[in-house]
Amino acid sequence: MKHFPPLAFLAKNQVEQLHRAALRLLSTTGIHLACLQARKLLKEAGATEDRDGRILIPPAMVEDAIAKAPSSVSLYSQTGDRELSLAMDHTYFSPGSDSLYVIDLKTDKMRRAVLQDVVDNVRIVEQLDGFDFMMSMGLPEDTEPSRMYPAVFREMLIHSTKPILATSTCLADLETPYEMAKLVAGGEERFRDKPFFVTYVEPESPLKFESNIVGRLWFCGEKGIPTMGVASSNLGGGGPITMEGGLAQGIAESLAALVLLQLKHPGAGFVFGSNTWATDMRTAIVCYGSPECATSSAAYADMGRFYELPSWAGAGCTDAHRVDAQAGEEAFQSILLALQAGATIVHDVGFLAYGSLYDARFLILTDEMIARARYMWRPLEVNEDNLALQVIDDVARASVKREGPTVYLTHPHTARNFRRSLYVAPQFIDRSTINFAKAEETLLDKLAKKVEDILTSEPPQPTIPAALVEELRAFK
Repeated sequence: MKHFPPLAFLAKNQVEQLHRAALRLLSTTGIHLACLQARKLLKEAGATEDRDGRILIPPAMVEDAIAKAPSSVSLYSQTGDRELSLAMDHTYFSPGSDSLYVIDLKTDKMRRAVLQDVVDNVRIVEQLDGFDFMMSMGLPEDTEPSRMYPAVFREMLIHSTKPILATSTCLADLETPYEMAKLVAGGEERFRDKPFFVTYVEPESPLKFESNIVGRLWFCGEKGIPTMGVASSNLGGGGPITMEGGLAQGIAESLAALVLLQLKHPGAGFVFGSNTWATDMRTAIVCYGSPECATSSAAYADMGRFYELPSWAGAGCTDAHRVDAQAGEEAFQSILLALQAGATIVHDVGFLAYGSLYDARFLILTDEMIARARYMWRPLEVNEDNLALQVIDDVARASVKREGPTVYLTHPHTARNFRRSLYVAPQFIDRSTINFAKAEETLLDKLAKKVEDILTSEPPQPTIPAALVEELRAFK
């Protein structure tokens, strides 16, 4: 599908100002860097250490890292038959990951997530065309905390074919999933040729890189796992209250991660970006449904385009605790702007309650939002068939003469083109005529039925052989 060129949220001079501000931060404030090996590597490459032990990164090192990073990274489906080009202005959507709670569809009550919820949500997202990536959508309470991330990764492997966006808290959270991925791919080289998972690590804001951050960045670089350093310079929380300051810090933090990665593994795949969302001044909650979530994602897309790097964004999420009007408003605003801005990896779609909650019904609804946004953001194709001048002539004459198709609904051109020309809404979108005698079915009722249909239908034929599934389940 063709799309319009991206909208620029930042003016050209603002992009350059923010870049200079980030370079200034890295060269004067620098980063806290705990890893001795990393400190040595950076200092040998030209960084210096100030009196507080902070590592100051000169602009030339940053520019060199940007030049070494590829502008496009290929990622594949787990079956290897679909390639996603992580590049500027290619937009892909995924759900989120580490939610603690779910809405139980039987009781309609909130409760802690369990592993079966992860399986159910993965099965649902696998059937939704709007989602290009898979994330876990839960931290299961019934799983040992130290094995939680490998456990959800395994379920994503078994129940999905889509590329995986994995999270972690430490190196072990990546090592076991990598071993599983190698097993599914058929070996280290096959995975390197066609990687099917990407990950991100989160430096601590402001500008803190502990050893476990560096270790995960370098592990990904070594193993051919595309990665990113996504800090949280959220306004008034991890970053200053102003959007301009939050962006400058977030850009600096992501560029510092890029420097650390490219110095150790030149040419490693990297996605640029950060989280610079609003902190609510009453509750100190980071707001996933705020306008700042949408606008900062657009700003990072502009900066990624400036650096010729794919970019990271959040969208399709809300602070509402229920699937309601607030959830719809907040989720759609960010989906549409992320698409218009040309952000590359757009995660957190379907999150409720500021990243704490999933309701499978909202996955169905946000999938429709993605389809609607993609339809809205496609350019017109002005050609002879679409202009329909002869059709207009036919109907204009017939409506007077009363011969032939007197309205457009009966003209063959309409039957031939309506599915291509119109947005055909899913059945749960109400476009029915008013009927006072008919019992009203709510949107949530319709979404719940769609969820039930997916979960009670026969699952698609597994792509992973049963013996291989057993090997995956043997990982501890």
